[in-house]
Amino acid sequence: MKKIVIVSLANDNAIGAGNDLLVHLSADLKRFKAVTMGHPVIMGRRTFESIGKALPGRTNIVVTSNPDAFMQQYGSQPLAGNSKLFAVRDLPMAFSLSSTCDGSDTCFITGGASIYQQCIDMVDELDITRVCKDCPEAEKFFPAIAVEKWKMAEAGEWMEEVDKKSTSVLKFRFERWIRK
Repeated sequence: MKKIVIVSLANDNAIGAGNDLLVHLSADLKRFKAVTMGHPVIMGRRTFESIGKALPGRTNIVVTSNPDAFMQQYGSQPLAGNSKLFAVRDLPMAFSLSSTCDGSDTCFITGGASIYQQCIDMVDELDITRVCKDCPEAEKFFPAIAVEKWKMAEAGEWMEEVDKKSTSVLKFRFERWIRK
């Protein structure tokens, strides 16, 4: 099974503050939905809680130290759009479960910082939205991309869009990195 990290990175590899994304770019969110639709998504408990629900059309696998308590709290919520929700104790269990889901040969790891740190040496690709923005408020960061282990396979054109969070115009592009 192909394992792909999908992440939006501001300058200094910043990814979040206050359990929320640093930017809200429509093009990025639409692309995230299109790319991950129909595939299992793996995330940490806090990332799930920041989203507030299972992502529709995907099997949602939440990594948490207490899967039973998580499922007691969230397992009975209504699931929209053919989504499924599971909780597991660690990433190897999440990867194992994702390999049996939805007939997909790809899973996406959607965060947060701790999950990215744990999986960076286990994944095949990095799907990055690179955003030109300084974020001094950032509390969460993506691990450094070791150029001796990764190479950029694709880099899209730079685009601009108004960030719905800050109302500033931001430059961004989509990048795909593969393991060397």
